[in-house]
Amino acid sequence: MNNDLVGHRFILPDDLNVYLQGANFDFSGVSLQMQSEKILPKGTLVEISQSDVGALYVKAKT
Repeated sequence: MNNDLVGHRFILPDDLNVYLQGANFDFSGVSLQMQSEKILPKGTLVEISQSDVGALYVKAKT
């Protein structure tokens, strides 16, 4: 996966729940599943901390 996404910040468009399938992030026509170690509500500023095939790992930024 392209590591150029690591460090990218954006506002979550939907709630992100660690227990359910994550929200999707569309990048250049590809839909990637977002995953987090914590529950994050819609509207949270997040940063991509890691990318993998088909998945982005995000964490909240303050």
